[in-house]
Amino acid sequence: MDKNIEGMSEQEAFKWYMEAAAKNDPEGQFCVGWCYFMGQGVSEDNAEAFKWFAKSAAQNYGAAAHMMGICYESGFGVEEDIKKAASWFGQAARLGNPSAQYRMGKCYADGLGVEQDDVKAFQCFYEAATNGSVQGLTEVGICLATGKGVDKDPENAFQCFKKASEPQNYPGALLNLAQCYEIGFGTKKNLREAKRLKDLANMVAEALANN
Repeated sequence: MDKNIEGMSEQEAFKWYMEAAAKNDPEGQFCVGWCYFMGQGVSEDNAEAFKWFAKSAAQNYGAAAHMMGICYESGFGVEEDIKKAASWFGQAARLGNPSAQYRMGKCYADGLGVEQDDVKAFQCFYEAATNGSVQGLTEVGICLATGKGVDKDPENAFQCFKKASEPQNYPGALLNLAQCYEIGFGTKKNLREAKRLKDLANMVAEALANN
């Protein structure tokens, strides 16, 4: 799928995606599924979204495999099945999808659809972080802070939270970073910075909730 859709309306983009999907293009199939999932250019329809994600995932398209996990996890367009969700997250993770690597880590951390395993959880979080996931990097920091699945390391935990909070002001990282400053964990105690970070996290979270 090589056409630039910038400037198209949502309806025009959906039509183009559908044309690509009809030619068995996995990216086009994923985009059709996403349009149905989000109600962009077409009426929202989770069952149709699931159908197109499945077609794309069958061709090993990582983002589609990740969405198959999301659908099974929450019952979007298909009966909820946490074991199948974990299986799809695992497939998408092996295909290099950072969001799926993060979610697979959560599955191992919480024993959702797989046997609970802190070491495997850390490995998944680390892979996600390496591929640019701020959620994954925050979880790596939590593992280093608590010693779950890896040796406890306060200084590196602090650095993970700091790095994860910088690009997009990710609230989860900001709150963990604030706690580090509040109690002097991995860094010098700084109550003023802790308060600033908490206020920023709350402001970002509120803005995201209103979008």
